[in-house]
Amino acid sequence: MAVPKRASDRFTKEVRRFQRVLTNARHRDVSESDTVTIVTDMLSAVFGFDKYEEITSEQAIRGTYCDLAVKRDGALEYLIEVKAIGLSLKENHLRQAVNYGANQGVPWVVLTNGVDWEIYRVKFERPIGHDHVATLNFLDLNPRTTRSARSTSFRPSWRRRAKKMSAPTDWTASISCPTSKEGTPRRPTRIFSGAPVPTGPYATASGSC
Repeated sequence: MAVPKRASDRFTKEVRRFQRVLTNARHRDVSESDTVTIVTDMLSAVFGFDKYEEITSEQAIRGTYCDLAVKRDGALEYLIEVKAIGLSLKENHLRQAVNYGANQGVPWVVLTNGVDWEIYRVKFERPIGHDHVATLNFLDLNPRTTRSARSTSFRPSWRRRAKKMSAPTDWTASISCPTSKEGTPRRPTRIFSGAPVPTGPYATASGSC
């Protein structure tokens, strides 16, 4: 389905804006607290979550706190652990995020430093496990490539998954794909799977072919 030009232009503008913000923040080596502020704004402006109704900070989890959480209809959908932009995401950070999801019963966790985004699905088994779903470097995004394929753009697409899945919904993203020899866009490949993102101007996304 074609993306409205107005929505595509707005998405392109926001991606570029936050690429500048992130580059500047990394140069200044801002703190974790400041990185959380940037990530909160990205979740709203780029990924389409309602900043005042769906994003919450310092989600209490068994005596500790997860940096950010996303709720839908009052229910937790994502837990987002944020590290300072100057830190590389490491295995102990992942364990922390997965433990938050396991303790709270939330299957989808995101680990990010603002630039690098890693998405994981918690496996509720003994012992607790996890699947690595996707990795994204925000500074590597090139939203202008969507012009080669009007049917896609790098925005998150959220679709309901069948009840047989352990998670209630599916978070899908695909990147704008190059055209075929016939000049028609190739079908994008799903790269993100997760819970839903709110509807709105950024309700469908694009990723890699």
